[in-house]
Amino acid sequence: MKRFVFILALIYLFPTITLAKTGNELKELAVATSGFKEDVFFGYVEGVLDARFREVCVPNGVTRQQAIDVVRKYLMDNPATLHQPADDLVVRAVKLAWPCK
Repeated sequence: MKRFVFILALIYLFPTITLAKTGNELKELAVATSGFKEDVFFGYVEGVLDARFREVCVPNGVTRQQAIDVVRKYLMDNPATLHQPADDLVVRAVKLAWPCK
């Protein structure tokens, strides 16, 4: 919980640094293996899924890390889509992994 609050505070304090507008910018955060960029990627994915929860059907038992891994893999496997809005790509990745029934 402390990590989540910290990430939200960073996003609030540094919106121009942390806001991924396209998939290209989100991928840059996704390839980070540790530190600030990795935390921003984690917080961004969580934030999008929380904000757009009505559009996705994540099954019970799926961890936050699992959803983040799904988004990271989608960004790496679909370079032709990286010019699109980052939040749409997060939703698309989760929908492909766990389609609504």
